[in-house]
Amino acid sequence: MNPEPKPSAWAQIGAFVLQLIRVVLKCAVLGFGLVVGFLYLPQLSEPPVASTPNPEPSAALPAVPSTILTAIPAPMRSAGIDALRQVLGERQASATKYQVRDRCTGSVRELPLADMYPALGLIVRHPMPYVRLPLLDELFTRWVVLDREGALAAALSVMSPQAKARAVNRVLEAWVKTDEAAAWAWVGQLDDSILQSAVVNRLLTRCAAQAPAHYAEWAATLSDPFLRRQSLDRVAIEWARRDAPAALAWAQQQTEPNTRRALLSEVLAALSNRDPKLVFNTAASDPDAAVRHDILAQLLELHSRRDAATLLAWIAQTNLTADLQQPLNAAAKSLASLGITKLQATATRLPEGPLREAFLSGAAEAIASAGDPQSAWLLLQNLAASVEKNSALWSLGAAFASSPTTQEAANWLSALPASQERDSAIAGYASKAIAEKPQLALDWIAQMQNASERSAALSENFARWHRASKGASMAWLWATPRLSAAEKKALAR
Repeated sequence: MNPEPKPSAWAQIGAFVLQLIRVVLKCAVLGFGLVVGFLYLPQLSEPPVASTPNPEPSAALPAVPSTILTAIPAPMRSAGIDALRQVLGERQASATKYQVRDRCTGSVRELPLADMYPALGLIVRHPMPYVRLPLLDELFTRWVVLDREGALAAALSVMSPQAKARAVNRVLEAWVKTDEAAAWAWVGQLDDSILQSAVVNRLLTRCAAQAPAHYAEWAATLSDPFLRRQSLDRVAIEWARRDAPAALAWAQQQTEPNTRRALLSEVLAALSNRDPKLVFNTAASDPDAAVRHDILAQLLELHSRRDAATLLAWIAQTNLTADLQQPLNAAAKSLASLGITKLQATATRLPEGPLREAFLSGAAEAIASAGDPQSAWLLLQNLAASVEKNSALWSLGAAFASSPTTQEAANWLSALPASQERDSAIAGYASKAIAEKPQLALDWIAQMQNASERSAALSENFARWHRASKGASMAWLWATPRLSAAEKKALAR
């Protein structure tokens, strides 16, 4: 047999280079994995020396170490830390996340002070957050009983912002029970704005309900506008749960318009489950138009998901002012699932004119968006022209574009008289039809009456078609009789 020919020198060099590239790529992937693991694995700063057990509470701020020591004396091992290390280190496919967490909880609750830092190191490095975070809560609940200042220092040394906030909150929740003023003073001197925001929100949930007027005054003095607004909102919610009339009076007395609107929104939303009619009437009669329109619309939409019958009764029985078209339109969109019969019955209880038209237009828009343009048209066809009706007609046009046959949409659009309403319907139809029926969409756009809207719609939709099919779009452009030479030239650029 003839021996196999030896590979050429160039072939050998190529093989060597290929092998070298493979080795380099493997090293790069390994290095990337190590870097990602180092960056994203929850870490601890080096812990400070454990402090002495809790002293008597005092008004002075606790001394939080400014530097972290590089070593910690080896603690005496306990059965609890050994059990915790064993369970968290196991890789058992049969153990669920809840089993791992539950098996560790008992050990954490019995740890001595000397085992706190080793346990913290084990917990924050656990890869599963649904195990790590609950155990972190348990650890600091135990730690703060043994040594509040040490627990606080340890909480601040946690690197993960989410875990740090949870740990600090656990310490502070215990602290406010013994010295509320000192705990809040410590929060006030925090220079970490993200941590401070999380801590303040949590503490206000616990403290504001007991002394809402005090914390409302405190929140109003905060210099940080974001923290001030967040704190006032939280006070409003907690105050409304305890004393709704007082909270409402406080919110209404605010002088800065944006703050007043925000607080009224929070208080009224908190009250809407208990007394929806009071909430609706308060918002509808407020002297601020933004409250009457925007906030009332939000409240009506929110309540429509909870108790549609109560909302319908309020709309039918209340003597609403003519400027409440926007909230009624929003409420009707949320109530559309009740069916045409109930909606029409409610509409007849409204005075003829803008309110009734806004209500029926909102319902028709929602029904059309749900895929039933024919039913929506029954609500719209006898209404006078309005902005709300134009919006609903846009939705009807978009819904007709999804009809099984093009003739249904053509018949409906052709029956509409040339007007702004027909232009709105054509615009809605074209927005959906341009993807699958571009020639029909552009033919209809070319029939719009408003020159500026027609030009903008032609430009936008022709560009979409041209990006998808240059040949077909240009063929249509030069062949259509519906466009002038100037319009064709402008679109061809």
